[in-house]
Amino acid sequence: MFARVLGSAILTITIGAGIAQAQYPYMPNPYRRNPFPQETFHERLANQWVRHYLNRSATSRDLTVIMSQLRAGRTHEEVQANIIASDEYFRRSGNSMTNFVRRAIIDVTGRNPSAAEVGMTLSRAFAKGRYRFALELLISDRGIGCGTPNQYFPLNYRSAFFPFSPF
Repeated sequence: MFARVLGSAILTITIGAGIAQAQYPYMPNPYRRNPFPQETFHERLANQWVRHYLNRSATSRDLTVIMSQLRAGRTHEEVQANIIASDEYFRRSGNSMTNFVRRAIIDVTGRNPSAAEVGMTLSRAFAKGRYRFALELLISDRGIGCGTPNQYFPLNYRSAFFPFSPF
């Protein structure tokens, strides 16, 4: 008697699971962990950066390049500086260093720079190059000023924090 009840219970559970699987075959399991959580995080970062700086959606090549840079240990500022210093960003700025500096400041800080600020940073951009200028702009906007304008903090403040030159 007990064996018959146990057998029918196992049969019912098996059939019930089969029916549930047949009704919802593509239903995702919300309790299953993502085996590659970093991949989706890096993909989202790459998509956001390309959309923000280049005003377009990221291609598979963009995703591959940015994700490989992040996996190789490059900082977020270094990867974003690569995007800002790219030829495409420079072309979208009108192939002019003045427009490039103005657009980079707007994209990084979220505010329109004054003419004096553009003039001051333009000479640094010419002297150091696009990548180095973008990197120092990103690092200086990271929160060192904490509410004060960026002109009070020189863009080459990193020598106080990095006794060795990581670049």
